[in-house]
Amino acid sequence: MAPVLSFIILICIVMNYPSATYRIQLNSEFTFKQLADIIDYLHALGISTIYAAPITTSRKNSAHGYDVVDPAVINPQIGTLEELRELRARLKNYGMNWLQDIVPNHMSFSSDNARLMDVLERGSDSPYYNYFDIDWQHKDAGGKVWVPILGNDWKTCLKAGEFRIDFDQKKGFQFYYFDHDFPLAVSAIKEMLICMRETNTSQGLSFVIEDLIKGVQRKELASWTKHKEKYIQEINAQFIHDVQQALLIINKDKSKLSKILQAQPYLLTHWQDSERQMNYRRFFAINDLICLRIEDKNVFEDYHTFFHFLYKEDLIQGVRLDHIDGLCHPLEYLKRLRKKMGDDCYVIVEKILEYNEDLASDWDIQGTSGYEFLSFSNRVLTDQEGAEKLRQFYHAFTLWNSSYDELVFQNKHNFLYSQMLGELDNLMDLLLSLGLTEQITLEQKRIKKALGLFMSAFPIYRIYPFVFPIANEAMQFVSKAFEVACYQDHTYKPELTFIRSLFQEDQPGKSENKMKFIMRLMQFTGPLAAKGVEDTAFYVYNPLISHNEVGDSPQELASTVGEFHEKMRSRQLNNPFSLNGSSTHDTKRGEDARARLNVLSHLHHEWEGLVMQWYDENKKYTQTINNRRYPSLNDEYYIYQSLLGSFPENGKIEDLFIERTKQFMLKALREAKVETTYTKNDERYESSCLDFISAILFSSHSFYNSFLPFLEKVNRYASIYSLVQTVIKTTAPGIPDIYQGSELWELSYVDPDNRRKVDYGFRKNLLKEIKDQQVIDLSWLKSKRSEGAEKLFVTTKLLHLRKSKPDIFIKGTYIPLEVTGAHGRCIAYLRSHENEHVLVLLPVGFDVNEKGDYTTTWQDVFARLPEGLTSHWKNVFTESEKQIAETISIANAFKEFPIGVYISI
Repeated sequence: MAPVLSFIILICIVMNYPSATYRIQLNSEFTFKQLADIIDYLHALGISTIYAAPITTSRKNSAHGYDVVDPAVINPQIGTLEELRELRARLKNYGMNWLQDIVPNHMSFSSDNARLMDVLERGSDSPYYNYFDIDWQHKDAGGKVWVPILGNDWKTCLKAGEFRIDFDQKKGFQFYYFDHDFPLAVSAIKEMLICMRETNTSQGLSFVIEDLIKGVQRKELASWTKHKEKYIQEINAQFIHDVQQALLIINKDKSKLSKILQAQPYLLTHWQDSERQMNYRRFFAINDLICLRIEDKNVFEDYHTFFHFLYKEDLIQGVRLDHIDGLCHPLEYLKRLRKKMGDDCYVIVEKILEYNEDLASDWDIQGTSGYEFLSFSNRVLTDQEGAEKLRQFYHAFTLWNSSYDELVFQNKHNFLYSQMLGELDNLMDLLLSLGLTEQITLEQKRIKKALGLFMSAFPIYRIYPFVFPIANEAMQFVSKAFEVACYQDHTYKPELTFIRSLFQEDQPGKSENKMKFIMRLMQFTGPLAAKGVEDTAFYVYNPLISHNEVGDSPQELASTVGEFHEKMRSRQLNNPFSLNGSSTHDTKRGEDARARLNVLSHLHHEWEGLVMQWYDENKKYTQTINNRRYPSLNDEYYIYQSLLGSFPENGKIEDLFIERTKQFMLKALREAKVETTYTKNDERYESSCLDFISAILFSSHSFYNSFLPFLEKVNRYASIYSLVQTVIKTTAPGIPDIYQGSELWELSYVDPDNRRKVDYGFRKNLLKEIKDQQVIDLSWLKSKRSEGAEKLFVTTKLLHLRKSKPDIFIKGTYIPLEVTGAHGRCIAYLRSHENEHVLVLLPVGFDVNEKGDYTTTWQDVFARLPEGLTSHWKNVFTESEKQIAETISIANAFKEFPIGVYISI
């Protein structure tokens, strides 16, 4: 038996791995109680594991839960620990488990975050002083942490009377700035007491405040909180009037107020100052999310204690780790996590892999959350020749004349200098402080410029070095970054050569400092990739927007069936426990919207003609001012594709859909950062684009009259592609993940649109109608196509097949089958374990004429099976039995149903 296969079988014996996961977004609108109401439905669907978004306390009314404020307490807006226990008991009755998403990289920067507020209140006396990734030694911060929340500079805000100190009868002395409130630091309270004494504050109040100050060194937060409560009670009982009068005087005296506030260990700055200076690491460039020093053992233990408790209590059976690339030392982190959680805990990571990038082999995990799978299935469902025709048309229609690689580099470089210049400065300061430039004569300004070039040119999110020598595979990415950076500006080659040398162990005594710098650098190449590519380039370069997705790329639109098979064989050998995700909270559009758009690669002739027709017809809804078109041709093309992908299945123009489309388009325009941005809105351009959407749908009957028939044609093909995508997800190597609600047609736009409330009542009823039929009525299924019945039927049949035959899909092999015939665009494979087999046959290509009419014939197409297999098979969907010898006719396989899955009997 192959060593890898033996390892897979061993893992299966000891670990409770999922058969299929179902992603649930829990928040104030969907709580534990509401989840409990759909457990029976999810079990009937075939789900084995709830895959829950973060459940610990986040900012109030958070829609997603990634802005954690307390990792040790269940979010009270979701439910209670007791309710989670009740949920677990119910899940156990169904043999179901729980996979929990956790966020080890960052927390919310908000007054709800008690750990952070303790740092602001007590400074270096706080046990959490080094909990957050704050550079307390920053050369310009004066030993303080910057708090970028102001709408103007500090002096202007002070002069305008926007700062205020008050006494909260529950929290004590607080600092207020509009809707922000932070604790008044103990160091500032000392200064405030001096000011109070100048206002003839009573001696009794002075004693109480002095007593408060003396307790600052109480290390435990609970002890400090208890100490504070004592003085708060005393003030409330005896001195509240004195306090209010004293603060009234102080708040009016700008000099006193200024002196008090400047005594704090935090410094208020303009919110946009963070673009140029920053001394805490942020999640990407979001000021409201402060990163953790999770590499510190004490921080690790504090943050993970509650999740360990949940695991030991059997309330969760696995964890998904958000943004692993943000951590300083992912390998060391994963070792600690495995030691803490144990060998049987199912662990996956959110890791965005490029198409030809492999997951780190030394990570003790079960796999990834599945972004890479999306690209594998997406590309094989796109016709290569048609995709290239679409690219050529897009370039001609929009007058595109740049390379995609150049766009990506410039977007990353622009983002670095517009949003992360402070981080670049900090990296340069670190390089200098480590003494790594002492033996060179290069100018510091040029080294910093070269460092920016190198970061912007880095071809993947990051590499994971922690010791020399760095692996050859990782060094190839370093070399690629060097080459691209030199190409961008060859005059910086000497400085870039120096940066490349940092990745080589060639300076005696410098290895440790070199590695320290590299590990820090790698925490910032990922944010550039995310913000420069996924959140910018993916809204700018739009030849076929179904490929503008995390893990995929608009540069490479299609793959061959052979390439797909290679990816699947590799996945079975290396990552058989990774999730197979097709829709997530991070996708730009739902999986079935992508399926529709991929059909354009087969209908490119008709699409091109329609776009030119719409361009002429809709000119009257555009404007040209000073040679600038409103909307641009690029945005107009993007609108047409977006409408095609997400238009309601019933073809009706609904007000809610128009509003959702406008909100999505506004986000897309600002993310693109071409015509407008979040920080510098061009309201005229934005409104012109939104008005354009309304006009072509409500005013232009000619647009709708040609759009709707084309949409109906696309849907005929797309419905098959959606089923193909579903079959691949549920039968290919990996574990199928169903994003909430996507068991029916999933046509959503990007977040927050994809977090809309799911109608589980409708899904329950539809599933019951399917289950009530012992043998499915295919004509009934077809009549329910617009409701998504076909997809629900295929999903539930295959999820239950996985449950009944788990060894086939987890331990079994993946065997590509040879397909012969004139029309060879058919995926055929076997999943086999011992004497059990599942045969999968899927169409991934359509022959159409220039009018878009279906002309595919499967009459001469056959799939060849390996020798020695049984000849007795049963169609999973129709329940009909079939004799299959060495070959199977694809025409017969697709005769009753457009996809074929057979189980050996």
